[in-house]
Amino acid sequence: RGAAMSSRLDRAALVASFQGYGSGKQLVGGEFERAVVQRDGRAISYEEHHGIRWYLEEFARRWGWSIVLEDDHPIALLKDGANLTLEPGGQIELSGAPHASLLELERELNLNRAQLVELAKDAGHVAIASGLTPIASIESVRWMPKGRYAIMREYLGKRGELAHFMMKGTTSVQANFDYVDEDDCAEKVAIAAGLAPLVTAIFASSPLYENKPTGFQSMRANVWRHTDPDRTGFPAPIGAPAASAPATAASSGAKGGADGGGTAAAGLDASAISQTLGRWAAITVPGRVLAVFDVSGSMLTKVPTAGGLTRAQVTQRAAAQGLELFDDKWAVGTWLFSTNMVGKRPWKEVVPITPLSSARGTLQRSISQIVPKPGGATGLYDTALAAYKEVQDGWQGGRINSVILFTDGKNENKDGITRDQLVAQLKKLNDPKRPVRMIVIGIGGEVDRNELEAITDATSAGGVFIAPDPAKIGEIFLEAIASRSGANG
Repeated sequence: RGAAMSSRLDRAALVASFQGYGSGKQLVGGEFERAVVQRDGRAISYEEHHGIRWYLEEFARRWGWSIVLEDDHPIALLKDGANLTLEPGGQIELSGAPHASLLELERELNLNRAQLVELAKDAGHVAIASGLTPIASIESVRWMPKGRYAIMREYLGKRGELAHFMMKGTTSVQANFDYVDEDDCAEKVAIAAGLAPLVTAIFASSPLYENKPTGFQSMRANVWRHTDPDRTGFPAPIGAPAASAPATAASSGAKGGADGGGTAAAGLDASAISQTLGRWAAITVPGRVLAVFDVSGSMLTKVPTAGGLTRAQVTQRAAAQGLELFDDKWAVGTWLFSTNMVGKRPWKEVVPITPLSSARGTLQRSISQIVPKPGGATGLYDTALAAYKEVQDGWQGGRINSVILFTDGKNENKDGITRDQLVAQLKKLNDPKRPVRMIVIGIGGEVDRNELEAITDATSAGGVFIAPDPAKIGEIFLEAIASRSGANG
């Protein structure tokens, strides 16, 4: 289950590590803190039933993370260069692996986020992304069993009046960047410090504490300014104008008040800010999705790594799991496809795209109809085109309009259209005013990535996600759902 964390660092070792690092790879990484709470907002302790310990153990059991122990307490997880660790109040932090692109980083975050949401649903909890716990009092949040937090608790408690708020009640996102040498590192730190107030304002998400307004849009920022005067706050970038009073402060008597300043910023690219806000909205906005499932004969193939279940059965499980992640603001429909499903037509509708608020039970029952057609081939091209048209014809602004198509094979429909005809028609249908996200999930080793990418590349947004081991389709489906940004109106 892992080894205890016992190594210690001294100043010389830290300086040597910094000076000897210099990297030419220029990789990026992220640290993402999330909190899970009771449905009424109360905090969750470490040892209680479905407590924080349970979350770590379930991550390890379900998704293959390695456990790190301290005094027989799981306190961290390791997998593929990433860590899952605990903040002092039980906030769960993903310290992601280094990545060559922001797309890779996004996929890692979205997959982990979806997995945490799944665990929270199973436990009857809620995963929140608020900068400060909005309901529970800090006094009610229990400390996690990590030795260094006992030291930090005593030290920081003497340094800042809101230090324990920072430790037990806040969550945040941190960006990590490689540096080439000391000068490059210093420049990046200065830029990041200058951008911090702007980023804080754009993503302010902590106006409440104990379910009452704090007078701040970002109470977390106020907490940060009153944690430790030697290491926290918002230093002004070199050459910046004098700090002005913070626009988000109010005269409500919240601790920290308006005694500290904001930071002036100039020369900002309005289009870049717009794109950032648009991408954030795309991740959080509900949507319309048509889920299309392959029921060709090859879906009867058994999956050794899934206890002998068929590909269709592991797909059923993944579909049921994914459906639970959509709240009632979503609308979902289901199709099945093979060949000759309705006369010569290779697909058939099971449930039209319908709001989950009225059709969740019907959609859950429809999953049992993902049953392979013995001898059926794969009418991929005609089905993909018809599904795209279906979603586009009913397109709704302000939502993510998507097709999610599952298949385990190549197109095999002699009576249907060719790949060139499909690509040409998708490109013709592509309408920037009515974008549709086409997601294709490949199951097993018989799929042709080039074929699937030809389909998604012809649309305005989308992607191909392949599970070489069909037993992993659940994880791939979670990743595909979580990365649903890119096609909203």
